[in-house]
Amino acid sequence: MRVLSSIIVITALLCIPLSTQAAKHAEKKEARTAIVLASFGSTVTEAQDAEAAFVREAEKRYAPTRVVLANTARMVMAKNAANGIVIPSLFRALADLADQGYTRVAVQSLQLIPGAEYDGIAAVAKAQEGLPKGLEKIGLGAPLMASNEDCEKVAAALIGSLPKERKAGEPVVFVGHGARHGIGGMVYPALQWHMANRDAKIFISTLEGTPDRETTLKALGKPGAKKPVLWVAPLLGLAGDHAVNDLYGGGEDSWKSVLTKEGWQVKEAFTPLYGVPAIREIWFDHLDAALLALKNDALQ
Repeated sequence: MRVLSSIIVITALLCIPLSTQAAKHAEKKEARTAIVLASFGSTVTEAQDAEAAFVREAEKRYAPTRVVLANTARMVMAKNAANGIVIPSLFRALADLADQGYTRVAVQSLQLIPGAEYDGIAAVAKAQEGLPKGLEKIGLGAPLMASNEDCEKVAAALIGSLPKERKAGEPVVFVGHGARHGIGGMVYPALQWHMANRDAKIFISTLEGTPDRETTLKALGKPGAKKPVLWVAPLLGLAGDHAVNDLYGGGEDSWKSVLTKEGWQVKEAFTPLYGVPAIREIWFDHLDAALLALKNDALQ
């Protein structure tokens, strides 16, 4: 009887490490990954539709991985919520995913440059990573133009997005938000350089940065008495307030008003970047890199 008892005890002891290993293996298998698309947001219906279309494409591309949209602009979220449109902040989206049992999240920034907005996204991701019973790892996808190679790809994509109605020699101005400080402000001059190598009649300008409107007007030169055509296009992810008012609005300080007063016949190339397939591919390339980094980290 004592021999039988000893055998039972020894067998139980031998099973403990196996059970622990099995538990660890099960825990590893239960790791769940999700994707968050972090967009500035907009109160304009057409821009919201563009966001939704981006999410649908990501869901199809990365199925069955969960894809969530988050906004970063507090005022936009507040106005939308007042109208019954609730899109979570990045912090809320990450917290919700943790509560739902997800352990790893790839956050893809839908910003254009590594500026203040992108820095804010990175800070939220860092704050949410590694919390007890929270998200173990958060990967961060780079903004649209994070490298010289990105700028080259964007230049080609922008040219490809222009209306077929544009005739040879007609100038085009792509207007972005811009950045007053930091490395993000260097992106637009870099993009201008790549653009000039492809089409000397295409100019990059910004609302708040370099090149500014005055610099661009000098580069365009005087239009003369014939009111030649000039195309104005948004260098913006969404056709929100900036596009509707700052670019094409009826106010005297809008780009359309100023250029018309200068003597140009302004035409609108109204295709925001979310609507350009080749541009979306660059963002998806960055998301692929973030997901791969999460996968490699999990194998370590």
